[in-house]
Amino acid sequence: MNILIFPTTAMFSPLTNRQSKQFIDAEQCWIAQLDAERRANSYRGSMYWRESKGRDYLTREISETTGSTYKSLGVRSPATEKILTEFRKNKEDTGQRVKSLKSAMEDHRRINVALRVGRVPNIVIDIVESIRKEGLQNNFLVICHFPALRRHLFSA
Repeated sequence: MNILIFPTTAMFSPLTNRQSKQFIDAEQCWIAQLDAERRANSYRGSMYWRESKGRDYLTREISETTGSTYKSLGVRSPATEKILTEFRKNKEDTGQRVKSLKSAMEDHRRINVALRVGRVPNIVIDIVESIRKEGLQNNFLVICHFPALRRHLFSA
Protein backbone atom coordinates (compact mmCIF):
# COMPACT_ATOMS: atom_id res chain seq x y z
CA MET A 1 0.00 0.00 0.00
CA ASN A 2 1.31 3.44 -0.95
CA ILE A 3 0.93 6.22 1.56
CA LEU A 4 0.93 9.79 0.38
CA ILE A 5 2.25 12.43 2.76
CA PHE A 6 1.52 16.03 1.92
CA PRO A 7 3.43 18.94 3.45
CA THR A 8 1.47 21.12 5.82
CA THR A 9 2.19 24.26 3.80
CA ALA A 10 -0.29 25.16 1.10
CA MET A 11 0.68 23.77 -2.31
CA PHE A 12 -1.79 25.93 -4.19
CA SER A 13 -2.65 29.59 -3.89
CA PRO A 14 -6.32 30.24 -3.07
CA LEU A 15 -8.57 31.55 -5.82
CA THR A 16 -9.86 35.11 -5.75
CA ASN A 17 -13.62 35.73 -5.88
CA ARG A 18 -13.39 36.53 -9.61
CA GLN A 19 -11.41 33.33 -10.25
CA SER A 20 -13.93 31.28 -8.26
CA LYS A 21 -16.84 32.74 -10.23
CA GLN A 22 -15.08 32.07 -13.53
CA PHE A 23 -14.29 28.50 -12.47
CA ILE A 24 -17.95 27.86 -11.61
CA ASP A 25 -19.16 29.42 -14.88
CA ALA A 26 -16.70 27.38 -16.93
CA GLU A 27 -17.59 24.17 -15.09
CA GLN A 28 -21.32 24.71 -15.68
CA CYS A 29 -20.69 25.35 -19.37
CA TRP A 30 -18.54 22.22 -19.60
CA ILE A 31 -21.21 20.07 -17.92
CA ALA A 32 -23.84 21.49 -20.31
CA GLN A 33 -21.53 20.72 -23.26
CA LEU A 34 -21.07 17.11 -22.13
CA ASP A 35 -24.85 16.72 -21.81
CA ALA A 36 -25.41 18.28 -25.24
CA GLU A 37 -22.79 15.99 -26.81
CA ARG A 38 -24.46 12.96 -25.21
CA ARG A 39 -27.85 14.05 -26.60
CA ALA A 40 -26.39 14.78 -30.05
CA ASN A 41 -24.78 11.34 -30.05
CA SER A 42 -28.25 9.78 -29.83
CA TYR A 43 -29.06 11.48 -33.16
CA ARG A 44 -25.91 10.38 -34.99
CA GLY A 45 -26.32 8.80 -38.39
CA SER A 46 -29.18 9.50 -40.73
CA MET A 47 -32.79 8.59 -41.37
CA TYR A 48 -34.36 8.35 -44.81
CA TRP A 49 -36.97 6.59 -46.93
CA ARG A 50 -35.87 3.40 -48.66
CA GLU A 51 -37.99 1.62 -51.25
CA SER A 52 -38.38 -2.12 -51.02
CA LYS A 53 -40.94 -4.24 -52.91
CA GLY A 54 -42.83 -1.16 -54.04
CA ARG A 55 -43.24 0.33 -50.55
CA ASP A 56 -41.32 3.07 -48.75
CA TYR A 57 -39.76 2.19 -45.41
CA LEU A 58 -38.23 4.59 -42.93
CA THR A 59 -34.63 3.48 -42.40
CA ARG A 60 -32.18 4.56 -39.71
CA GLU A 61 -28.49 4.31 -40.65
CA ILE A 62 -25.73 4.59 -38.08
CA SER A 63 -22.15 4.60 -39.39
CA GLU A 64 -19.47 3.16 -37.15
CA THR A 65 -15.83 2.25 -37.64
CA THR A 66 -16.80 -1.38 -38.30
CA GLY A 67 -19.41 -0.44 -40.90
CA SER A 68 -22.94 0.87 -41.10
CA THR A 69 -25.95 -0.45 -39.23
CA TYR A 70 -29.39 -0.20 -40.82
CA LYS A 71 -32.70 -0.51 -39.03
CA SER A 72 -36.15 -0.33 -40.58
CA LEU A 73 -38.58 1.72 -38.53
CA GLY A 74 -41.69 0.83 -40.50
CA VAL A 75 -43.63 1.46 -43.66
CA ARG A 76 -44.48 5.05 -44.63
CA SER A 77 -47.35 6.31 -42.49
CA PRO A 78 -48.24 9.48 -40.58
CA ALA A 79 -46.47 8.02 -37.53
CA THR A 80 -43.20 7.33 -39.39
CA GLU A 81 -43.42 10.72 -41.14
CA LYS A 82 -43.63 12.29 -37.67
CA ILE A 83 -40.63 10.22 -36.47
CA LEU A 84 -38.55 11.45 -39.41
CA THR A 85 -39.58 15.09 -38.90
CA GLU A 86 -38.78 14.97 -35.19
CA PHE A 87 -35.44 13.22 -35.83
CA ARG A 88 -34.33 15.89 -38.31
CA LYS A 89 -35.49 18.73 -36.06
CA ASN A 90 -33.83 17.28 -32.94
CA LYS A 91 -30.62 16.48 -34.82
CA GLU A 92 -30.40 20.08 -36.03
CA ASP A 93 -31.25 21.51 -32.59
CA THR A 94 -28.73 19.37 -30.71
CA GLY A 95 -26.06 20.09 -33.32
CA GLN A 96 -26.59 23.83 -32.91
CA ARG A 97 -26.51 23.51 -29.11
CA VAL A 98 -23.21 21.61 -29.19
CA LYS A 99 -21.75 24.17 -31.58
CA SER A 100 -22.78 27.14 -29.41
CA LEU A 101 -21.52 25.48 -26.21
CA LYS A 102 -18.17 24.65 -27.83
CA SER A 103 -17.85 28.31 -28.78
CA ALA A 104 -18.74 29.34 -25.22
CA MET A 105 -16.16 26.86 -23.84
CA GLU A 106 -13.48 28.42 -26.04
CA ASP A 107 -14.35 31.81 -24.53
CA HIS A 108 -14.13 30.30 -21.04
CA ARG A 109 -10.75 28.73 -21.85
CA ARG A 110 -9.34 32.11 -22.88
CA ILE A 111 -10.73 33.80 -19.77
CA ASN A 112 -9.39 30.96 -17.60
CA VAL A 113 -5.90 31.54 -19.00
CA ALA A 114 -6.16 35.28 -18.42
CA LEU A 115 -7.35 34.82 -14.84
CA ARG A 116 -4.98 31.88 -14.19
CA VAL A 117 -7.84 29.50 -13.36
CA GLY A 118 -7.26 25.78 -13.83
CA ARG A 119 -3.48 25.79 -14.05
CA VAL A 120 -3.06 22.38 -15.64
CA PRO A 121 -0.61 21.77 -18.50
CA ASN A 122 -2.30 21.42 -21.89
CA ILE A 123 -0.87 17.93 -22.40
CA VAL A 124 -2.76 16.68 -19.34
CA ILE A 125 -5.98 18.24 -20.61
CA ASP A 126 -5.44 16.67 -24.04
CA ILE A 127 -4.91 13.21 -22.50
CA VAL A 128 -7.96 13.44 -20.25
CA GLU A 129 -10.10 14.79 -23.10
CA SER A 130 -8.98 11.94 -25.40
CA ILE A 131 -9.93 9.40 -22.73
CA ARG A 132 -13.34 11.08 -22.34
CA LYS A 133 -14.02 11.20 -26.09
CA GLU A 134 -13.35 7.47 -26.33
CA GLY A 135 -15.86 6.85 -23.53
CA LEU A 136 -13.21 5.40 -21.21
CA GLN A 137 -13.42 8.00 -18.43
CA ASN A 138 -14.86 5.43 -16.01
CA ASN A 139 -11.93 3.07 -16.62
CA PHE A 140 -9.03 5.41 -15.93
CA LEU A 141 -7.75 7.45 -13.05
CA VAL A 142 -5.29 10.10 -14.18
CA ILE A 143 -2.70 11.04 -11.60
CA CYS A 144 -0.08 13.61 -12.48
CA HIS A 145 3.03 14.62 -10.66
CA PHE A 146 3.38 18.11 -12.07
CA PRO A 147 7.06 18.70 -11.23
CA ALA A 148 7.98 15.46 -13.03
CA LEU A 149 5.69 16.32 -15.93
CA ARG A 150 7.20 19.80 -16.17
CA ARG A 151 10.74 18.33 -16.21
CA HIS A 152 9.68 15.91 -18.94
CA LEU A 153 8.06 18.65 -21.07
CA PHE A 154 10.94 21.10 -20.80
CA SER A 155 13.77 18.58 -21.11
CA ALA A 156 13.10 18.02 -24.79
